[in-house]
Amino acid sequence: MDRAIADLRVARATVQTRREELIKLQRGTREEELDEAKALLEQANQESLLRERGFRDELKANARVAVEAADAASRAIERQLEELVIKAPVDGVVEAVELQPGDLVGANSPAVSLLDSTHLWVRAYVPENRLSVKLGDAVSVSVDTYSAERFAGRISFVSRQAEFTPSNVQTPEDRSPQVFRIKVELESGLDRLRAGMAADVWLDK
Repeated sequence: MDRAIADLRVARATVQTRREELIKLQRGTREEELDEAKALLEQANQESLLRERGFRDELKANARVAVEAADAASRAIERQLEELVIKAPVDGVVEAVELQPGDLVGANSPAVSLLDSTHLWVRAYVPENRLSVKLGDAVSVSVDTYSAERFAGRISFVSRQAEFTPSNVQTPEDRSPQVFRIKVELESGLDRLRAGMAADVWLDK
């Protein structure tokens, strides 16, 4: 606002100066010099009116569009800079880096294999005669590395459909032709157990 007031004062002073010059020229000067002075006075008047009335609507609209375009370009650049930084969705351990220096990452291509060590689970299969298990049941889990120890777990998934026993599943008892898949979330041993370990799930009774 202060800048606009200052500009307006300058414009008015310019008009006054041009008017005084015109008066002097009118008292005795050549015709072409008089015409030039009149043109300068008219230009000063127009600039003064522009300062007083403000810019035209189309000029304001053009300026507004230019500002919006600059803001959009700035946001696009900020977005591109953010995409240059690889951020992990969870705290975990990097298991493998799929890229080498200089490689280009394609869309939806893996760059890093990350293991979430705070969220371990076991996939197991139960025969039909043990299908009394339900979501939320507490179970225990054992692994060969710590054979004398049991780890706490809780059933978080029970399949609704039966399937044939996978060939890689081994249980102490005779395997049933059809089993139901369950998922057990581990609640203890997260600091010692590792992904990929073979485990046994022990059901109560």
